[in-house]
Amino acid sequence: MKKYIIPILIILVTVTGCESSLYKVLYNSLDSFIYHGITGYVDPNPEQERMLRGKIDVFMGWHRREELPKYAATLRQLRGRVAAGLREADMLWMKRRVEAHGADLFNAVSDDVVALLLSLGPDQVDRMERKMNENIAKMEKESSVSDDKRFRESERSVTRMMEFLYGPLSEKQKAEIGRGVRRVDNLDAERIRLHRERQAEFLALIRGKPDRAALKGYLARLIINPERSYPGYYRERAERRDRTIVEGFLRFDRELVTADQRAHAVKKIDMLIQVLNELNRG
Repeated sequence: MKKYIIPILIILVTVTGCESSLYKVLYNSLDSFIYHGITGYVDPNPEQERMLRGKIDVFMGWHRREELPKYAATLRQLRGRVAAGLREADMLWMKRRVEAHGADLFNAVSDDVVALLLSLGPDQVDRMERKMNENIAKMEKESSVSDDKRFRESERSVTRMMEFLYGPLSEKQKAEIGRGVRRVDNLDAERIRLHRERQAEFLALIRGKPDRAALKGYLARLIINPERSYPGYYRERAERRDRTIVEGFLRFDRELVTADQRAHAVKKIDMLIQVLNELNRG
């Protein structure tokens, strides 16, 4: 679901809940989320710890000052597109906007990420590998459920996202979500294979102590427009899956969304723009 539905919702669904105060609390806690996310993979030594905390502080100041206004600008443009009813061109526009925001983030942090990765000792890389293996084991466990259970879980997840944007849904709308979920190919096996291959490639590169430019280029290839480097066994099915998702989402928005639900979506976007502006002001 992440390629086209989430591009429309990527900024809208960064947090859960309804109150703007919750959004602010979670954003203001982002430094802690980032720190614990990194240290979950890497147990930093004292020097790395000081560097990590300092870089996160600098990043958060930059992000609040420079990036939040860009997100608000994207949402202001999205507001008009949602109000008019979404088209395929709008989905492609939002995909490009999300890619641009992602490139900004990569360019802001990539040098620091490269420095941290190249400072890791063998034991730290081994720890990172164990954590990655745990994540793949979790993916395998989640993928082992029956098709019926997987469909139900996906249906609940998509329904929550659509209700976040449009408000309460009718039974007819929920039934259409269920039908749409069942049209989407299951790529779990291919996704796990891709994760395994890229994990092995990444760890081999880190253990080989590449130069900074080589590591930064490798990360850029994986993070910015990653679909360009998908292997053949994954690319075709992923593209077909993405087309199915975007077609279903557009059909839902065009044929089933009511005027009140569209107004709810516009109001939700307005609230998020206000939150971003308030966070930007500190």
